This record gives sequence, C-alpha cells and structure tokens, in this order.
Amino acid sequence: MNDTYSTQRLVLRILSPENAGLVTEFYRRNAEDFSLYEPINLTNARTVHYQRQILEYEQRYFRAGSMVRFYFFEKTSPFTVIGTVSFREIRHGQYSSCVFGYKMDKAFRRKGYCFEALSLTIELVAREFSLHRIYADVMPENTASISLLEKLGFQREGLQRETVYLSGQWRDHYLYSRIFPDH
Repeated sequence: MNDTYSTQRLVLRILSPENAGLVTEFYRRNAEDFSLYEPINLTNARTVHYQRQILEYEQRYFRAGSMVRFYFFEKTSPFTVIGTVSFREIRHGQYSSCVFGYKMDKAFRRKGYCFEALSLTIELVAREFSLHRIYADVMPENTASISLLEKLGFQREGLQRETVYLSGQWRDHYLYSRIFPDH
C-alpha cells in the first residue's frame, strides 16, 4: 500500500509523526465539534505532543497490518488537513473485517469531499487487506453521516444500545456494514 493517493480534488496521505503540527491544527479548529460524536479529550487533542503520540501509534499499527488512517487535503492547499478516515481493528482470516470512521473539518462539509475520499479508501483498503466486511457506528441523529454511509453502499444492520459514553450519558448507535463478496 502506498502512503499517498489522489482523487480529482484531494490528496490522501498516511502521515508520520513529523506531521503532528498539521493534525494539531485540524483538531484545534474542530475538536469541540468532533466531541459531539466521539470521546475526545479536548485539551490533549489540541497539543502537538499528543498528536505526535497518536501518529506514532498509528504508524506502529499500520506496520502490523491492523490499522490505517488517511488524512486528506485539497490539492490546492496541501498543508491543511480537511478530513481523515481510519480503518482499525483490521482482522484477517475467517473474520476478514474492520471498523472505519471519518471526520471532516466543519468548514469543508457538504462539498462532496468526504464521499470522494471514502469512495477511494474503502475500495482500496478492502482490496489491499482482502476484507469481506467493513462496518461503522453512527449516532441515530447524525443524518448527514447516515446519508453518506448509505450513498457508499452501507446497510443498516441494527441499533446498538448505549454503545459510547458521551457528554455524560450512554449513547445509542446504529451499526452499518458493507460486504465485499469477492474477498
């Protein structure tokens, strides 16, 4: 697998710890918004030291074949992270699956960038890791993500009750999956 791919408008890269400043700026702009949908330590997420540690962790697990995260940039602005997609808990053999998640900078939403990036990376990761199934969790009120998942060919499997503790309460999530029958 390469560390850089491109689409019509985007460059998608696997970043190294030296790029922690780029990721930190992404979180500084969006951490509070992201915290609505996932557990984030708002103080840590905005520090270069923390983001460097996360990128080191991601590199280690990428080399082990159990995770990959792409950060995406507009081709016209190659040093500003506008989104990310991660494929984690990659399982091989009889399970042949992974979980995926994504985030978009709030200033770049509803422009088709996330669909463009996910269309490429989902197919790429399914092929490269010979995955049969990719799945995602999404909060029922996150209608934008639900629409995106369905546009990408994911189907709702059911409701997972009280899955993640956010903002002082346990939150339900829908489970969505996509099957790749040729893998």
